Amino acid sequence: MTTKEVSIPEAIDFGWNKLKNNIGLLLAVVASSILIPSIPTFTATHLPGIGAGEINIFAGLFGSLAGLVHYILQCGLHMGMLKISLALHDGKPIAYADLFSCFGLILNYFFAACVYMAILIAGTILLVVPGIIWGIKFQFFSFFIVDQNASPMESLAKSADLTKGVKWQLFIFDLVIMLFNMLGMLCLGIGVLFTLAITVLAFAYVYRKLLGQVTNQAQPIANP
Repeated sequence: MTTKEVSIPEAIDFGWNKLKNNIGLLLAVVASSILIPSIPTFTATHLPGIGAGEINIFAGLFGSLAGLVHYILQCGLHMGMLKISLALHDGKPIAYADLFSCFGLILNYFFAACVYMAILIAGTILLVVPGIIWGIKFQFFSFFIVDQNASPMESLAKSADLTKGVKWQLFIFDLVIMLFNMLGMLCLGIGVLFTLAITVLAFAYVYRKLLGQVTNQAQPIANP
């Protein structure tokens, strides 16, 4: 039986090397994923008569619509980044247009994300620790939606199976990644473009690594 493991140095090294080899495209992808979703909300707060503090039904409706569009763009572009990171891991060609290629999966992502958030809230109410454990358990659901077109519940179930036996390692990995991105924020904010790119690639590496290990475990052992 193959033992599952998560190598943090390998994952970050993979992300760094892929970033170096595709730096222009990846920085454009990350910057777009941050800036494009902010356009609707920026517009909603800066149009004359809407962003000046007036409280009226039109401002409220436009603000709600802008928030919805922001969320849809954020989710679609996030999945596009995952698709690009998986393609880089698999040695497939990538293009900037791939960032916009996953909007057809929005509904699956939305319902899975709602269940995931409900699980996190329930876990937090139960003295925080269960929330952390469940957050780690189901954190790869979006990869399964993008990579395997999994349904919402299927993506969560597959993530639970993928993370079985490595939650402690993934907790350390998530903590390192969080500190890594905090460091990027300290570098005048610009550094976060680099750290986010490495982060997505590192997660793609861990996902593929664990997926391969799960597949190996599932293969029957031949009789001698």
